[in-house]
Amino acid sequence: MGDDALDRDARIKLSIGTKQQGNTDGLFRTPVGLVFDHHRGLLLVVDSGNHQVQVFSCDDDDDGCSFVSKLGEKGNQPGQLKNPFGLAIDHDHDRILMTDYANHGVQSWSLSEQSFLQCIGHEGSADIKVRNTRGIAIDKHHHRIVIADSYNHRLVFLSSIDLSFLFSVGGKRGSQPGEFYSPSGIAIDHDRHRIIVCDNFTHRIWSCIRRASRSHRLLGRPSSACDWSQSMACRHVHMASRSSSTCSIMDQAHGVDDDDDSIAGR
Repeated sequence: MGDDALDRDARIKLSIGTKQQGNTDGLFRTPVGLVFDHHRGLLLVVDSGNHQVQVFSCDDDDDGCSFVSKLGEKGNQPGQLKNPFGLAIDHDHDRILMTDYANHGVQSWSLSEQSFLQCIGHEGSADIKVRNTRGIAIDKHHHRIVIADSYNHRLVFLSSIDLSFLFSVGGKRGSQPGEFYSPSGIAIDHDRHRIIVCDNFTHRIWSCIRRASRSHRLLGRPSSACDWSQSMACRHVHMASRSSSTCSIMDQAHGVDDDDDSIAGR
C-alpha cells in the first residue's frame, strides 16, 4: 500500500497511498485530516479531494493496515460531502463528527454502523450559519463541540448532547487576542482547560484559557472571562503537501520538517 521511497525510510512505520493521487480504495486526493479509533483499531482519513472519509483497519502485531470502508460521496445532500476537512470521534455518543468544508457544515455519522445521522449548518439549512468549516474538537469536560468557522473568523460551540448551537468566539478578522484570520485546526488540552487554535493567515497558534464556574461547565454555557495568549509563532500548521497523496505514520522519536503549503493555506 505504501510508496517504495517511503518504505526505505526507517522512520516510516506505515504508508498508505502513493505520490500519485487516485480515487480507488486506499488511494487519496489531498488527504487533510485523520483520527484513530483506539476502541476498534480503525484509522479514519479525510480524503478531501475525493469528497469522502476512508476507513482502515490497523493491526498492531505487524503494523499492517487494510481498507475497510468509505463514508460519503461528492454532493450537497445529507450524507454527501464536498471537500471534508476535520474529523473527531465522540465515543460517548457513538458517532463520527466531520466538517464539510465546501458545504459549510458539520455531519454526524454513526461510529458503530458507519452510517449517516444528521447535518448541522449544512448548505441551505437555517439552524446555524457557518461557512468553510475546518477543524473540529470535542471538549469533554464542558460537553461541547468546537468548530473552526474559517470564513467567519470565529469558533462555534455546539452542545455535545444534542448538537444545538451554544455560542461563538471571535467573528472579527484580525491578529489581536480574541481575533482570528481563517482559523483551521483545533485541539483541546483537557488537563489545563485550554482550547488551542491554528490561525491560518496570522501564522500563529493561539491558546484560549476559559474560566468557568461549575454551573457553566455543566450546562455548557460560555463563561464571562476568556483569556487569549499567543503560545508560539509558526508557519501554517498542515497535514499533507500538494505534491503527495499519502498518509504516513512515524515513530514518535522522529520529527517532521515539511515546508510545503497545505490545502489550509489556499
